Amino acid sequence: MRIDLQSIRVDKRAPSEVKNKKNQESAAGDFIIGLVLLALSIFITFESMRMPQKGRWGFFMSPGFLPLILGLILLGLSISLIIRSLASNGPSGIVSLFRKIKEGVESHRFLIIAGWTAIYVILIGTIPFLLINFIYFFGIFLYLKVGKLWEILLLSVGASLLVGFITPWIFDMPLP
Repeated sequence: MRIDLQSIRVDKRAPSEVKNKKNQESAAGDFIIGLVLLALSIFITFESMRMPQKGRWGFFMSPGFLPLILGLILLGLSISLIIRSLASNGPSGIVSLFRKIKEGVESHRFLIIAGWTAIYVILIGTIPFLLINFIYFFGIFLYLKVGKLWEILLLSVGASLLVGFITPWIFDMPLP
C-alpha cells in the first residue's frame, strides 16, 4: 500500500480560526434556512386565512385555523433564527458555506432528489396518479441504488399502491 503524501491536505490554520469558520458557516446556514422558513410561514399564514369558513364558530372551526396557528408559530421561530444568525454575523459566511456545499456529495444528492420531487409535484394531475407515483418512486429508488432492478420495480409498485390505494382507503381521503 503506497501513500501519496502530496495528495494529503493539511489544514494549516489555527484551531480557533477553523472553529470560527465553522461557526460562521453554521450561522450562514441558519440565516438561509431562516429566510426560507420565513417565506414558507408567510405563505402558510395567508393561505390559511383564505380557506372557507363554515358553521357558527366561523374561522375557529374552519380548516385554516390550525395551519394559521402553525404558520404564526413558524413565523416567530424563523424570525428568531434570522435574528440569532445576524447576531453571529451569519451572512458573511454564506460564500464559504456554498463552496462547502458545492463540493459535497450529499448536497448533489439532495438537489437531484429535490428536483425530482418538484417535477413529480408539477406533473400530479396531468399524468394518472398511480403512474406518476410509480415513475417517482422508481426514479428515486434507481438513483439511490436501493437494490437490484427487480427489487426496485417491486418496491416502486408497492410504494405506489401504498400511496395510491391503501393510504386513501385507511384515512378515507381523496387523492388526485
